[in-house]
Amino acid sequence: MILRLLLLLLSCITFSLKADDAMAYGWKIPGTPLFLGGHISSNYDDDAHEEKKLIFDDIALLFYANFDRVSLLGEIEASDVPLDHITLAIHIERLQLDWYLDDDTTLTTGKFNSDIGFWNQVPINILQDTTTYPNILEHIFPKLTTGLMIAHTFDESDCGLSITFQHNNDFDKHYNNIVTDRHYALAFKKNTDYFIWRLNGGYYRTPDAKEFYYGGIGARRETGHYTLTGELFTRQGNRHRNIPYDGYCQLTWHMMHRHDLAFRTEYYRDEALKVRENISLAGYTYRPIPAVALKAELVRHTQLPKNRLVLSVSAMF
Repeated sequence: MILRLLLLLLSCITFSLKADDAMAYGWKIPGTPLFLGGHISSNYDDDAHEEKKLIFDDIALLFYANFDRVSLLGEIEASDVPLDHITLAIHIERLQLDWYLDDDTTLTTGKFNSDIGFWNQVPINILQDTTTYPNILEHIFPKLTTGLMIAHTFDESDCGLSITFQHNNDFDKHYNNIVTDRHYALAFKKNTDYFIWRLNGGYYRTPDAKEFYYGGIGARRETGHYTLTGELFTRQGNRHRNIPYDGYCQLTWHMMHRHDLAFRTEYYRDEALKVRENISLAGYTYRPIPAVALKAELVRHTQLPKNRLVLSVSAMF
């Protein structure tokens, strides 16, 4: 069985080699508006204080259909599948309907990525600069929302605004870092000559009636030689479980064609864990083609025993 899964990963990578650019991904079902595609990633995680793990981090099937001013997007996924004990628990990670009210306004309903921060816009390993992600993505806000979102782009001022509304239980609580039955959020984005700015704020409630408020600001600069991203968030609300500050700065150096180096430093204070943590990361990414990425990362913590080496192979098809 392990050999079969390894062959599956190899097959996905081989299939991806046929794609020259992002527009070539996926397969259109003849006679229908439906496209099928997917992504897969396999990780080796050498944690200094835990057993070494070789897992399929993501095995996902995506489908997409476009009907004039309406589009449908779905993602069915199995995560954290260990190679020594194969069990596939399939869940719906995303299922959303987008209605383009006009050229500048979109109404989204279903289960979708929360429009918060930079990292949550690219939830797929191969599209990220590193396999591991900043602490804010796991502990500050819900990564997924089951509800409604309306987004509007102001062309003249080169900025955008989105409002998110959830007043119900999660469609599927799996794959959401924080399970909620309420989530309201506001996101503002502004493009300038040198930076892309994001300002975010929101409120959420968990099913056991714990309430939290969060807010943050971020900036990104992209050039042909490097990408520089920084974000600072806070989460308040429940006594003794606040995160007064959580921020990071990451530099990705596009040192050569297909070769990237990434450096990240993070600082956060978590009152529940009673720690003031500093995390440092150094990583390398090689992309033989846009559809395949091979990554290696060293992660060092100053407080928690979570130093680790992470190796990954990911592909999109």
